[in-house]
Amino acid sequence: MKNTLIILVMWLACDAARGSTIDDFLRWRLLGNVETPDGGTLVRLALESPPECLPWEKLEIIYRSFPRRSKLEPPEIHRKKIKPDQTEITLYSGRPEKIELNARAEKDGRVYYARSFVFAYGESGKNDPESESLDSAPSWPGFSFAHGKGFYRAQAGSELALETDMRPETVKIFENGSLVSTSVANGEGRYAYTPPHDPERLKSFRTDWKSLVFAAELPERQTRFTFYLPVYRAYFGQIDYRGGLVALAASMFAALAWVGWRGRKFPWR
Repeated sequence: MKNTLIILVMWLACDAARGSTIDDFLRWRLLGNVETPDGGTLVRLALESPPECLPWEKLEIIYRSFPRRSKLEPPEIHRKKIKPDQTEITLYSGRPEKIELNARAEKDGRVYYARSFVFAYGESGKNDPESESLDSAPSWPGFSFAHGKGFYRAQAGSELALETDMRPETVKIFENGSLVSTSVANGEGRYAYTPPHDPERLKSFRTDWKSLVFAAELPERQTRFTFYLPVYRAYFGQIDYRGGLVALAASMFAALAWVGWRGRKFPWR
C-alpha cells in the first residue's frame, strides 16, 4: 500500500510539472469554407477533444449569429445538432454573417467549454437545416474580445487582447498545437498575445492560416475553457516599401530607356 501511495504521489508530481497540453482541452479548429451550388456557404470545423473523453457524457453546441445588417439588432441564437462522439461539424450559412461558436461538454465530473469566431458569406437566404432557433443563450464561461476591441480577422503582428470573468491565474497559448506563450492578466483583467510574423506564411496566399488557441483551467471548479482563432498573414505590416520603390523606379527607368531607344530607331511621323 505504501509503495502504491509513493507511485501515486510521484505520478501526480510529474503530471503537475508537465502541465496541461493542447490535448487536455476541448477546442475548435477551422477546416475551411465551401461554396454550395445554391449560393450558400458551408463552414467546416473540427471539434477536437482529449482522446479519453470520447464519447462525451454530454455535448452541446450553441452559436450566436450576427448578420451583416444593423448593429443595433440582437444576435440570433441557434442550437446545432451533434452526436456525443462527433469530431467535425458543418454549418450552413445563407447570408454574410459573423458566428460565435460555443461548445460545452462533460466527462467524469469535469466540464469543458470551447469558443471561436468564424465568418460566412452565403447568399441563398436559407438557414442551417440541422439547427434550431433559441430565445436566449446560456451564460457559459469563456473568453471574449477586450472591451473596445473590434474584430474582423486575426493577423500576425497584431495584438489579440481577451478578457473573461473567470480570471484564471494564467492562460496558455498554443500555435498549431505547440505551447508558445503563457499570459497573466494585467490590471484590467486582459490576457494579450501578439502572433509573430511567419516568413513562410508571408509568401503564401491570404487564405492560409495557423491555429491559435487560448486555454485556461479552473481546478477548483473542474472546468477548462478555450478560445480559438485562425491567424492569417499580415496584409500590410510586412510590406517592403523601400524595396518596392526601388523596383518601381527601376521599372520606370527601363520603360523610359526603351521608349527613348524606340524613338531614335523609328522616328515619329
